[in-house]
Amino acid sequence: MTWDHVSASQIETYELCPRKWYFKSIMRLPTPESPAAKLGKEVHASIEKYLRGEIRADALHPLAARVHRAGQMPQPCGRCEVEHSIAGMSTAGMPVVGFIDLLEDDMITDWKTRGDPVTYS
Repeated sequence: MTWDHVSASQIETYELCPRKWYFKSIMRLPTPESPAAKLGKEVHASIEKYLRGEIRADALHPLAARVHRAGQMPQPCGRCEVEHSIAGMSTAGMPVVGFIDLLEDDMITDWKTRGDPVTYS
């Protein structure tokens, strides 16, 4: 098998458990989506839609709405990029694929759900 790219999640999976990475990336065994992963995708999608101006704050996922009410979420803006592609980057000569959750000016935001609440860094 030849590799044409690597993603941050592949690197993270390998660092946590090389065997899990092998089953997932080499053998391509299906893995069921965990409830935590499902929640994370729902919250993430809600935040993306809000920052793109597709939904109002009152339509945010309840966990994201809590963060918004606490004043800890950026406002939608025309100068920020949501789901910014990192195509063109490489590590050890291997192209890296993936997306930055939010890129505003010189700040990168990575949305995380850890059950409750939503955080960003």
